[in-house]
Amino acid sequence: MISNNKYDYIICGGGASGLLLSSALISDSFFDDKKILIIEKEAKVDNDKTLGFWDSKETILDEVVFKEWEYAEFKDSEFHNSFLLNPFKYKMIKSSKFYSHLGEKISDADNFTYLNANIENIDQENKIVKTDNGEFQSSIIFSSIYDDKEIKFNKYPLLKQHFIGWTIETKDQSFDDNKITFMDFSVDQKNEIRFMYILPFSKNKALVEYTLFSSSVIDDE
Repeated sequence: MISNNKYDYIICGGGASGLLLSSALISDSFFDDKKILIIEKEAKVDNDKTLGFWDSKETILDEVVFKEWEYAEFKDSEFHNSFLLNPFKYKMIKSSKFYSHLGEKISDADNFTYLNANIENIDQENKIVKTDNGEFQSSIIFSSIYDDKEIKFNKYPLLKQHFIGWTIETKDQSFDDNKITFMDFSVDQKNEIRFMYILPFSKNKALVEYTLFSSSVIDDE
């Protein structure tokens, strides 16, 4: 249990959004004297996802970028186009490196407290976060925790995007390691929206991912 339960800011969720917000607050001297609590249910150490983003300039994340690409291609069964992304590049980060890099930055910040706990309720009206490790108060509460009960989207059908990927290695040099396959719609659509994309790490190693949109969550099988 943390003895002092009052903070200036509470950040609920220690994934990409929570960590990037924490980094931004640490980088701004305005927050140096503010007490900030970040709550995440479990320690973030595994390489559990791939983070990809576009950028045309240097960022605070460049030192943990695993790979970047200058070219991309788009195709379907009847069309193919390869193009230069300039002034942008597509950049990829392995989440384990992302977690450790920003986690160290938070750990070194004297005004930050990092708590591993399950969040049971966020009371925005009374500014209280209830966890299985105590209740905490703050003037401002940020939350990036997904709650499908709070989503109200009645105008159009709400579709869920699914991803499954494999890192593959070939005997021959099969990839252009400076070009991503951004979207490949030449796969069987099965009356849905499906495509593949490829992020080559080298000329014979790449992340190949398959994605589709569905109205319901699809079983892993």
